[in-house]
Amino acid sequence: MDIARLDLNLLRVLDAVYRHKNISRAAQELGMSQPATSQALTRLRLKAGDPLFERVQGGVRPTGRADRMVRTVQTALSLLETGLNEERAFDPLTSTASVHLHLTDIGEARFLPKLMAALHQRAPRLQVLASPWPPDRIV
Repeated sequence: MDIARLDLNLLRVLDAVYRHKNISRAAQELGMSQPATSQALTRLRLKAGDPLFERVQGGVRPTGRADRMVRTVQTALSLLETGLNEERAFDPLTSTASVHLHLTDIGEARFLPKLMAALHQRAPRLQVLASPWPPDRIV
């Protein structure tokens, strides 16, 4: 995929559809119509040479290619957002930022409760999204 010819907004669509597992909810988050979101996803599918998502009851399920792509895309979008907003002072008491954590089951059981308790006191509006990460994928 040639990044020089890629509309980077398509990566925001990929991220939103992946997180919501639903095109309509992703469209709502992005401030787009559902048809425009579907069309953007079709453009990205053609560029990627993969369907990226399969229809399932109640929404969509990512393909293996989408799973692999989205890890890099989410990291890149987070870095871009951080870089573009670095001038703003971070105030943990008022921040509504999202933090994405990938943990093993043991990590979620052992570390997440203490982390959540500390964040609830110091950054009560921070959104924490924890996803399982298979042990064989952790380097």
